[in-house]
Amino acid sequence: MKLRHELPRCPAALLICVALAACAGAADRGKCEMNDAVDLPVTTRHRAFFTDITIDGGTAHVQIDTGGFENLLTAETASRLKLHQEQLYGMSTNGIGGRQDLNLAISHSVTVGTAQAKKVGFLTVAHWGMGSDVDGLLGMPFLAPYDDDLDLANGHLRLIETRGDCSAAVPPFVGSVYKVDLEREGPSDTPVVTVAIKGIKFRAAIDTGAATSLLYRSAARQLGLPVDRLLSETHARIGGIGPYQPRAAHGRLRLPVEIGDLDIAKLPVTIADENSKNRIEMLLGYDFVTTVHVWISHASHSVLMEYPPHPTPIAH
Repeated sequence: MKLRHELPRCPAALLICVALAACAGAADRGKCEMNDAVDLPVTTRHRAFFTDITIDGGTAHVQIDTGGFENLLTAETASRLKLHQEQLYGMSTNGIGGRQDLNLAISHSVTVGTAQAKKVGFLTVAHWGMGSDVDGLLGMPFLAPYDDDLDLANGHLRLIETRGDCSAAVPPFVGSVYKVDLEREGPSDTPVVTVAIKGIKFRAAIDTGAATSLLYRSAARQLGLPVDRLLSETHARIGGIGPYQPRAAHGRLRLPVEIGDLDIAKLPVTIADENSKNRIEMLLGYDFVTTVHVWISHASHSVLMEYPPHPTPIAH
């Protein structure tokens, strides 16, 4: 089965159409069918999730990042795989660690698990804070065309192909299930939900690329937390896609987080010494996606959460 996101014929600057091409050829509306399109074995290291993909016959070790607006490779990896890199004038990435300029590399073919796609685009970056053994990020352009079963505590990421009317579909969870609306941040497919902490609502991205759940400085101040004191006491730093590492207050907070009817009494949360990105005020990272079994349903525009988590019954 082929992944449904071949690169359309469009200018390099309009990279968003790489992701939009995945939605071409919608299935006829009718009875909902949910098929296990891709089952990726996932390894966990340093509070991050990794899998191997094949790009033009070469292997790339990539981090699974639901917070990734695009697929990324290091410039060094793109060169090793002999991918031509085209400069994208006026385009940059903005995440933890600041901004940096981007290039675009187009592959001939990419194999992910049992699926294959043609002419997949990867943004390439020069500065990389993820470690020399990590070649890039597998982001939402790969994940958004499917319902995403984040069974990460049990070492699996499943991309579920939906056909027909799956607006009311329920994933095969066996425990208590909580459902909230799936939101977006601008043109990005990064999954966003509304959370409440001590009665204050924030927009939070479900980010498997974040080593910890995180509050930006502005959100922490809204909660009345002593941000400056906490930052000065820990002397910690957090890394990201950008060239520098901002300060962080790590390991000091256990906050009550409500997501719809789901109440997590003491979620470990880090404060980042950065202002919020766009309208995202919080990241639900490693602590969250290993505590809660998350099903991101693009078909029904919802996020379903099983808590406590159980392995997906369709595991194989």
